[in-house]
Formats: sequence, structure tokens, C-alpha cells
Amino acid sequence: DHYPTLNEALNVPGGSLEFTGITSYPWEVNTEYDGRLCANSTNQHTSNTTSSVQTTITMQAGETLSFDWAVSSEGGYDKLIFYVNNSTITNINGSVDFTTYTYTAPGNGTYTFKWSYEKDYSVDNGRDTGYLDNVLYSGDEGANILMGDVNMNGVVEAADATLALRYVMGLIQLNNDQLLRADVITDGSIESSDA
Repeated sequence: DHYPTLNEALNVPGGSLEFTGITSYPWEVNTEYDGRLCANSTNQHTSNTTSSVQTTITMQAGETLSFDWAVSSEGGYDKLIFYVNNSTITNINGSVDFTTYTYTAPGNGTYTFKWSYEKDYSVDNGRDTGYLDNVLYSGDEGANILMGDVNMNGVVEAADATLALRYVMGLIQLNNDQLLRADVITDGSIESSDA
């Protein structure tokens, strides 16, 4: 069985961004929260700490980076903060279910995006955790694929479900591009539920 990598947990399906942990509390893969594959901070119940993950992209003006994030924390104090080139852009705190945020590059250049769950000196509330998922760079060719289009003809149709089921039953093989599109639930394996 293949256990998802941090990059797989953070990227949209087919995305190719590379993420790195930059603190002594690295982010980790989470397959439990909200029924999705995502990643979460790891500095729960540890005062005055930061748990961060980041990616760096060369972007053109007008390109976007979007992502889903959520938090369960002490409202107003323990925050999940989104930074661009070390400048705070926005944050969420308290109890926030997955919501999508989109950043648009103001000019051509290199952008370092950082998500950081930052805790103060006292009080833990909720799960005391930040969550991140579906990071999508608009210029990432691999991420702009049609999930479910197993035969890769540009349309999701009954034939795609048939191919996925035949694969599950061991009757046919699929190439890597087809396997990526067949994993509609994006849990890293192809099952009848994907069809």
C-alpha cells in the first residue's frame, strides 16, 4: 500500500509543488480530518511554538495560488497565518472549517508561500491545529487535469467508470496518467467507489 507523501497531501490532484517543513514542528499527512487527504501542524499543546510549511514558486503577474485551509484553535491568539515573502497576508483562528483562499501575484518574480500555525504562551482550545489542502498554482500544468477522465478524451462518461472497475477487478492495467485521473476520491488508491 502507498501511504501519501506530504506533497501529495498538500497539492491538488496532479499538482507538482514541492513543500518543505521549516521548523522543529514539521507538518504531517492527515487522512482523518473532514474525510479528506490534507496536512496538519504538529505543535499541539506546546506554548510559544510555530509549525510551518512552505513552497517557493516563480510566477508571472496575474497568476494565482489558491488553497483550502482550516483551523481549530484559541480564537484571537493561536493563529494559522499565511505569509508571502515573509509578509503576513491573512490568518484564520478560532473554529474555521475548510475555506478557500486565493492569492494573485502582483508582478513577475519568485514567491515564497508559508503557512504557519503560531501559538502564544497560554491556553489551548479545540484541536489546537491548523490544516492545509488543495494548494493549486494556476501555472502548474499537471494540476489542470480532469479527474475521472480515465480514457483521457476530455469528457467524464460511463466508459471511464467501466475502465476504473475493470482495473479494480484486475482485468486491465492503466498507465500513471490514467491512474491519477481514476483516483477521483484522491486517497492514493483506485477502488470501486472511485468509479
